[in-house]
Amino acid sequence: MLKPTGSIYVHLDWHAVHYVKVAMDEIFGYGNFRNEIIWHYGARATVRKSGLPRKHDTILLYSKSSKYTFNPIYRPYKDTEMKRYNKRDEKGQYALIKRKRRDGTVYYGKSYVNEKGAPETDVWDIPTMASTSRERLGYPTQKPEALLERIIKASSKPGDLILDPFCGCGTALAVAQRLGRRWIGIDAEMPACVVMQQRLDKLGSRPEIIDEVELMTEAKLRDMKPALFQAWAVKAVQGRMNRKLSADGGIDGWTIVGDPIQVKRSDRVGVKVVREFQTVIQDDNRMGGIIIAFGFTSGAIKKAEDAKSKYGINIELKTVKELLQ
Repeated sequence: MLKPTGSIYVHLDWHAVHYVKVAMDEIFGYGNFRNEIIWHYGARATVRKSGLPRKHDTILLYSKSSKYTFNPIYRPYKDTEMKRYNKRDEKGQYALIKRKRRDGTVYYGKSYVNEKGAPETDVWDIPTMASTSRERLGYPTQKPEALLERIIKASSKPGDLILDPFCGCGTALAVAQRLGRRWIGIDAEMPACVVMQQRLDKLGSRPEIIDEVELMTEAKLRDMKPALFQAWAVKAVQGRMNRKLSADGGIDGWTIVGDPIQVKRSDRVGVKVVREFQTVIQDDNRMGGIIIAFGFTSGAIKKAEDAKSKYGINIELKTVKELLQ
């Protein structure tokens, strides 16, 4: 599948990296192994009685051939590095570096500051996303965009095609779109595809889900991660998602006409939820909205009926079972 200039990056943790490395050597050839990248994601270390705290994952880089695309990576110089470059001439700022001639004699040569920055090594210090990060979408394996940006810039050119066959919430696709690359994303979970689609919409792309191969059932939805269930439910009523996952004011999405949607993972959504949702609708100067859940109490159904008869507010109570039919 890879073109001759292509590369593949495989992200692994300590459980599997050594076994997968052997398999990758068999598939791509030992000679096409290019780098073992250490992604040091930092965060505060906690004491472990059984060993050292784990603070990195490994990314294996292989190429299809010796003609692979690679663009050197640069980073800003650290303050400690810049202290060495304490001299200047007409060519710029430089440091004196001790070197040896073939005959063993010593001399000092000039090493100038590179305008592009310091060459990046195979140890990447890229922190994980903070819980308050605007990037965070609630997807458990979501990677920081800075990590994918470094990978895509290093091994592709504008217009190249990026494939992520396990793309989750679509970070690689979003970064590829922003960097002017073409892309294809694949995921086994339909709700993940919905999250990707709505994320890419915000970047001006208009992605299409080509094939919805998964037959969804109520049991699968009950086991689904909250963010994915929310995405599925909003998509099921042709809505668009609210990207805020906390402090969202009780709004998980909006219908095509702008009415709020609220999603609950409960079999017995009660009066209180409907009452508070009615307030949300009124505060937003709307005349309707949708609550999606596994089930509603008789009191909740009565409250929704009262909202319509007394105030003209149409609160639709939709069960998962209805949406699956």
